[in-house]
Amino acid sequence: MKLRIPLSVIVPFLLLGLLALLSCGGISSEKLAGLDGDMGVLEGIVHLVGFPCPPSSPQLPPCDGPYPGYSVIVHDSRGEHVVAQTRADDRGFYHLELKAGKYVIFTTQGLYEQFTEANDFTIVAGKITVLNLTIDYGIRSAATAP
Repeated sequence: MKLRIPLSVIVPFLLLGLLALLSCGGISSEKLAGLDGDMGVLEGIVHLVGFPCPPSSPQLPPCDGPYPGYSVIVHDSRGEHVVAQTRADDRGFYHLELKAGKYVIFTTQGLYEQFTEANDFTIVAGKITVLNLTIDYGIRSAATAP
């Protein structure tokens, strides 16, 4: 069973992620300075789809929003070998330098480990690739259930 997320849900999060990257200096030519010729940058925001939490509480999982501390694990294009990993910062932002090539990051899309989504991407030498990730454990209140 493949989970389908409506475009009307995804687009606002992508725009929010792009705005966050621009406001925190996420997209910058400075990040490309000093890279080897065959290297590129991967970065983005990890977002958890979860419970809506009151503004007064910390926005940590299982609260809906940025997912601080999430372990971003990059695999080769066939998903067989781990080639790099990092953790999202307190804003859900992550950043990695990778050799040019094709890769995949698997994200959880349900309560069980076998329900994952493959996020394929390509790194181009000397370029920044933005890949925002959505984690959805299927935990929602009745008010937010689709």
